[in-house]
Amino acid sequence: MNNTCKIVLVGDSGAGKTCIISRFVNDRFDKSQMTTACPSFCTKEINYPKYKKSINLDIWDTAGQEIYRSISKLFYKGAAIGILVYDITNLKSFESIKEYWYKELKENTDNNTFFVLVGNKADLFEQEQVKEEEAKEFANSINAEFYLTSAKNNVRITDLFVQCGKKFIDPNSNSTNNDDSDGKGDKNFIINSGENKTKNSCC
Repeated sequence: MNNTCKIVLVGDSGAGKTCIISRFVNDRFDKSQMTTACPSFCTKEINYPKYKKSINLDIWDTAGQEIYRSISKLFYKGAAIGILVYDITNLKSFESIKEYWYKELKENTDNNTFFVLVGNKADLFEQEQVKEEEAKEFANSINAEFYLTSAKNNVRITDLFVQCGKKFIDPNSNSTNNDDSDGKGDKNFIINSGENKTKNSCC
């Protein structure tokens, strides 16, 4: 079995894709982080003792601005997991997922690609413009899992990527996706804390 799981994150600029990746890979959050201007990727290794397997997550951060979209789609090929990220305080970012990003990924990946819908910036729930129930309904309609995350407060970030890796190893596995889970209490995985590789694919 291929031990590399390619994950691509898509969504409008400002939804928090880069912050989500930075939090998971480097356990770092920088609210002044610059908008991604071109696709880049980093790698993180996770060991799953239950399955007796270690896999590398190759996580691709794609540019959300319209002028870069034709470039970004070149990097969708071969993705095992497609993560659709919207900002819960920005209705337009959610509408873009439904009207553009999901279709874009669906058309440029194969039939086995697994989709995850992520509502980011859950720490700003008081400014919520997208109701959780509406997001879950859309996720169900495209057979995707749904997560509410906060890169700032490190809420459900680890769980998100650990479950993506688990789904790659065992497509029929049941998700542990629930409101109380953050992945940290699960002893069925070990995240490699060694040096992480981050590369720009262009620029």
